[in-house]
Amino acid sequence: MRRAIVLVVLALSIPLAVDAAAHPPTVGEPEATTAPPEIVLARWDAKPRVGPESILRVIAHDPDGVIWDVAVWWGDQSFSLATTYCVEGQNTGEPVRVLMGHEYRRPGTYTVRVQVTSYPSCDAAGVDHELSKKARFEVKVAR
Repeated sequence: MRRAIVLVVLALSIPLAVDAAAHPPTVGEPEATTAPPEIVLARWDAKPRVGPESILRVIAHDPDGVIWDVAVWWGDQSFSLATTYCVEGQNTGEPVRVLMGHEYRRPGTYTVRVQVTSYPSCDAAGVDHELSKKARFEVKVAR
């Protein structure tokens, strides 16, 4: 009985080995790439202070796609996400302008990170997304 099981396993694996040899992997071949989305601007409208909401202005674009959302990590263990839903920047390559508000509760120096997500088109949301590199900068929040 053991011989029969071993033979069945070997018989099943032989076609896979032959098929893999007939179609070797394409290691080292360049993949088709597209330009990633980029953050053009991430700037405060006014110097952030403790208490009132501070506004961060973000401008982003993808030369061969549409910006779908903007994510901000504020550096104080909070996070915001603004989704454009293609209301702005409906055309491929069109820049998107987003204003994001945040209220800091304590003075100090915070590291803010911004990242955008893009899709090939407004109809393609949910598939083949691309992420920008994270823009990273420090902000000093005063009383």
